[in-house]
Amino acid sequence: MMTERVNEKSKIMVKDQQSQVDLVLDHGAVRLVYLGALRDNAEWLRAIDDQLAAFKLSEIQVTGENIHHKGIKQLGTGLADRLQYVAHQVDKMANG
Repeated sequence: MMTERVNEKSKIMVKDQQSQVDLVLDHGAVRLVYLGALRDNAEWLRAIDDQLAAFKLSEIQVTGENIHHKGIKQLGTGLADRLQYVAHQVDKMANG
């Protein structure tokens, strides 16, 4: 399957009647920037624009990836940085 990388920032907002999830695609990396009650997040998104790297959606730990460190450590979780956004689907369910 061929995939195309996302080369710019774009926003994904998923809302229901009472809550929302806001994601930012930052050059293919997914950043979870808000999960909670409905609100207007335009000002919040502008405020954190230069800090998106701190909002990683995933962290992956693998033993043996770095030969200089043995065991699992919160150091260089580079595998998570290799994950790239491909697609998403939102399904509306009867119960929310």
